[in-house]
Amino acid sequence: MLERLGVLLFSTLLVAGSLAGAVWIIATGQLQGIDGIFLMLVCLVLALVFAIVAHSLVKNAMATATQPAAAKAKAVAKPAAAAGTAEAHSQPAATH
Repeated sequence: MLERLGVLLFSTLLVAGSLAGAVWIIATGQLQGIDGIFLMLVCLVLALVFAIVAHSLVKNAMATATQPAAAKAKAVAKPAAAAGTAEAHSQPAATH
């Protein structure tokens, strides 16, 4: 949980910084040259990539929060049951 929050905070910070860089490029008039255009492109692509990361984190958190408790218990019990049957099949049969 704390790890997701850290990634979300970092992503949000990078989005804000990239957009601030894009605004700075426009405000200082650097957009007129090819260097300014590519710098603007880098800022916008960086903002887009980290916005997608932040969006997917929020979307997954919302889906996890709205999932019913019974479905969570079923999802946890299913792999445990599968692991138990795999262990039973992996043990060699005793020969008498």
